[in-house]
Amino acid sequence: MKVYSDPKRRPGKWRVKLPSGKYKTITAASEAQALHAAQTALTAFEAPPGEWLELANRHIHRRETGSPDLLNKAKWRGSKYMLRKFANTFELSCKPATVEMTHFLDMWDTLTRHQQDNLRPELNRFIKWCMLSQLIVLPSNPIDLLDKKALPTKKRQRLTQGMFDGVIRTARDKGYDGLIQACKLSLLTTLRRSDLSKLKWDDIRDGALFVTVSKSIASRGEVEASRLRWELQKHPELLQEIKECRRLAAMNRDCPFVLSHFGSKRPAKTKEHECQMTPDLISKQFTECIRELVRTDDHPTFHEVRSLAAANLERMGAPGETISKIMSHTDEATTELYLVGHDRKFFDVNYSNTI
Repeated sequence: MKVYSDPKRRPGKWRVKLPSGKYKTITAASEAQALHAAQTALTAFEAPPGEWLELANRHIHRRETGSPDLLNKAKWRGSKYMLRKFANTFELSCKPATVEMTHFLDMWDTLTRHQQDNLRPELNRFIKWCMLSQLIVLPSNPIDLLDKKALPTKKRQRLTQGMFDGVIRTARDKGYDGLIQACKLSLLTTLRRSDLSKLKWDDIRDGALFVTVSKSIASRGEVEASRLRWELQKHPELLQEIKECRRLAAMNRDCPFVLSHFGSKRPAKTKEHECQMTPDLISKQFTECIRELVRTDDHPTFHEVRSLAAANLERMGAPGETISKIMSHTDEATTELYLVGHDRKFFDVNYSNTI
């Protein structure tokens, strides 16, 4: 078993190569502690089968026999691992014949929110099968009563104009022309990476850019979806960047998408065109650039370009209602979340009260 430094360079994280050839991320203060933690976990997993593990294996066999397609799914492999890990751990608390509702509650509190999310679906099926098969006796399925832990609040640094300019410079040095255009278009339109990556030249017609916001379709339906139009003559900076996108698209094998990069000549399995900029590629390149400027884990993500765009609109005097419509928010309260953390414009009070 070998231990490597974390490829993402996160402090306190180590990458361990297991005997199976798979890799596992371990949280530990040192390389030696990471190796010890991995060996302890592996020993626990390979312990002689207990009663709970035997039931878990029977359940797994039953599921795979009834649905052979599960064997080809990575999610199922993760579910099996989590269920067996639960069985090994639960063996120390109680036996199937003596299990009580409180045993599950106590176990659940020891898990992280991520572990709870991964374990809950299959554990629910497992306990239900055990109860129907009269392998355990409980008044009801305890999994239905378990609450999720609250998600920890992720605090990201706001993207400043200085950081934005730094990302553009770094991207230019790396030759990430597609990322540069993604950043500029997002700053000028507030569009998310998912909508930017879907933009095609067919969406630009009659001298205007037409966008139907994909997230609004999912939340409100096709009829109530947010539809935006930019008349390019009224937005000269946007027109200039779209011309640059067209120049790049011509160089990138006549890519039908507005955002493109110099991709592989091999046929793309997950893309319509091999030079298409995908949302994941936008995020990956942005993260690579911002990490050269902000060397902390709370560095801004590409989504913060949208927040900076909203702050710029506010500084230009755009009303909150207008900013909400441009960002496709259903209310101004959501837009306000994007503005928090940026320098805010003060309202001039031109009225004097009397006492």
